[in-house]
Amino acid sequence: MRRARVTSITDGDTIRATITRTGVNERIRLIGIDTPERGVRCFDEATAFTARKTPVGSIVWLEVGIEPRDRYGRLLAYIWLAPPDDRTATTMLDLMANAKIVHKGWAVAYPYEPNTRYANRFETFERRARAADRGLWGSGCGTSGSGGGDRCDDAYPDVCIPSPPPDLDCGDIGFRNFRVRAPDPHRFDGNHDGRGCES
Repeated sequence: MRRARVTSITDGDTIRATITRTGVNERIRLIGIDTPERGVRCFDEATAFTARKTPVGSIVWLEVGIEPRDRYGRLLAYIWLAPPDDRTATTMLDLMANAKIVHKGWAVAYPYEPNTRYANRFETFERRARAADRGLWGSGCGTSGSGGGDRCDDAYPDVCIPSPPPDLDCGDIGFRNFRVRAPDPHRFDGNHDGRGCES
């Protein structure tokens, strides 16, 4: 477990923090979740929620993944808001930013081998958020950067992507390898195998 101080928020699933022991400032990608990218519906709200949970200047503890870095050089970690053995907090939802973000509906569960230690719990939290219409799954987001409607398109049942307009490409969204149903208005499923943006 690495102790760190948050220095900035990049978006809903990426922050910067300085590791206390080494003084190195790291870009940190939260493991197991995926939030909207810049220019996509709910980006501002998801980013703001992460900023509230991991405010600049706060101390966090990083549980680094089995695979410690992604192809962009970001440190892959679960971000704990207090040491996980702290007896004053009793559940993952009290302690882990990754879990809080997906549970409140501002991220989808995004299991990616080999960093899947909490994947089943994150998927449960996502199902609860969807059932309760929280965050991405509700109508509370603005449409800044998207121009689309307030609801998620039914063609993409596992992620929240608005209906056109505008017509989006895979590079415009933060989701990968998600289920696609006809009529696939954004044409994310180019090979018609029922999965969108696979690479």
